Amino acid sequence: MRTIFRKRRFLKWAGLVACAVMIVAFFASPYWNVSGHIGPYLAAVSNGAVYVIRFEDWITPFWGVRRNPGGEPYVWWLDYWPPARFSHWCAVIPLWIPLTIVAVPTFLAWRRDRRIPPGHCASCGYDLTGNVSGRCSECGTLVPQQTACGESIARSQEDENK
Repeated sequence: MRTIFRKRRFLKWAGLVACAVMIVAFFASPYWNVSGHIGPYLAAVSNGAVYVIRFEDWITPFWGVRRNPGGEPYVWWLDYWPPARFSHWCAVIPLWIPLTIVAVPTFLAWRRDRRIPPGHCASCGYDLTGNVSGRCSECGTLVPQQTACGESIARSQEDENK
């Protein structure tokens, strides 16, 4: 059971870091171009998008960061350039797409593990200070009542009728 919590905690933080890296890359990409080359493939982050390009022949591998000459506009939609000659092609993936794919489950994982402060409803988070009815006035959930020792006692339907 403990390993599940460790995995979930790792995935939450990994998702948060991945989102932060993608946001920084998105806002820096109009001014900086990060690219790398392995074999016939070139991957680059520029203008708010990831470019994957396949060339038929490439001479020397390289990795680098270059300053873009001008602030070109962001790329907002998927694009694909089919082979014009031989096996050259280019796929363009805007960074907001992988950011959304990573951010939504990360947000849900963080929200799932949020802690409800003492004295609040476990279902909706409503502040139950001064509530004597035993039900949340916001959502109607039966709430446990705290004793002087800090133990919680669930009120039964018979107690409400007395």
